[in-house]
Amino acid sequence: MAKDRVKVNRWYFVDNVKATCASYLSTAKIFLDSSETICDKNLERFGSEAFKVVYYLIGHSLELNFKAFLLHKGYSENTLKRSFSHNLSRLSEEVKRNGLVILDAEDEKAINELNDYYSNKEIEYEKTDFELDAPWHYFDIIKKLLNEVKKAVVVII
Repeated sequence: MAKDRVKVNRWYFVDNVKATCASYLSTAKIFLDSSETICDKNLERFGSEAFKVVYYLIGHSLELNFKAFLLHKGYSENTLKRSFSHNLSRLSEEVKRNGLVILDAEDEKAINELNDYYSNKEIEYEKTDFELDAPWHYFDIIKKLLNEVKKAVVVII
């Protein structure tokens, strides 16, 4: 019996930073939309267990937004991987240092709190209990970032 299969194509082109940024931002938007859908449709079904998935998707969306902006600013993927890894706090600081200053103190605090769990894979591998701001605050942060990074990078997704 044949299994159903889905082929997922990468947008990544080594010599095309704009296409890579567009790919990162497109995926960040998909993660945002997916996390909102889980909150809208599945919280009653899965309860607080669904929040693990929501916060993972939020963290990854933030990471891709930050990295798209830094790629646009000339950072290599290798540098982003080695120097920043999955550290949302460091990525946020670097984005700010490079001229994207749109997050307020409350947004930064929320990102730093999420980073404590996201960067160490504690959400992904359920290493600990955690308590964070409600997801909708992060949704607002990501939407703000997506809009500003898209403007800076000049991509349409």
